[in-house]
Amino acid sequence: MNVVIVEDEDLAAYNLEDNLKKQNILLIHSIQRLYSVEEMKTFFKKSSADLIFLDIHLADGNSLETLPEISITAPIIFTTAYNDYAVQAFKHFAIDYLLKPFDIEDLEASLTKFKSFKKTFQQNSENSESKKGSYQKRFLVNQGNKLVSIETDEISFFYGFEKYLFIYTKNENSYLYDDTIKNVINKLNPNNFVRINRNYIIHFNAVSKVIKHSSLKLEVVLNQENPGKEKVFVSKSEAKSFKKWLDK
Repeated sequence: MNVVIVEDEDLAAYNLEDNLKKQNILLIHSIQRLYSVEEMKTFFKKSSADLIFLDIHLADGNSLETLPEISITAPIIFTTAYNDYAVQAFKHFAIDYLLKPFDIEDLEASLTKFKSFKKTFQQNSENSESKKGSYQKRFLVNQGNKLVSIETDEISFFYGFEKYLFIYTKNENSYLYDDTIKNVINKLNPNNFVRINRNYIIHFNAVSKVIKHSSLKLEVVLNQENPGKEKVFVSKSEAKSFKKWLDK
């Protein structure tokens, strides 16, 4: 991994770099030092790092005040002789806040925290990617004496009636499908589909408009005729998640 140290005090920078080379928590390939706010601005316009050690008070200014101007996505461990900026520092991508003078034990504790954060972040990313790939892509239905596989992108909505579940497609065909509303919703990409009540799971593209009634009920008008003929309302239990879904 690549580390950047932003520090204008030579002794502090030397000690930090020396301790980074001694520690066995992270495998560091390169360490680069920057001396000022201006140098930091120039560097991060074109380059990046895996971890940044950032002093707050530099000779040409306050690095915290400069961060909003720079696109930095790397985690930061702040190093400073002042404890007044802790709250402000953690508004940024801060892993830790080291008060000078700090020793190798303090540094190792911060590096361990970073390593733990990095592991958790990677696991969450992997789980998220895995889940994205697990959504059902097609649904197999019966059509007379034939089997038909319907692509998920062709589905406008699912409609449950008594013990039966129907799939309605964009071309206004309908098919009986052997499953339940409760099970199907977990097989669908939540960015595209949402359950609005006990009978309907709808695709975003199937929504013609949403009407807010005086009773605070939300009515969903579909862009094709709905099977029940009645107005389609969002249940109270689904209203909050439905609004969030619309706002994605």
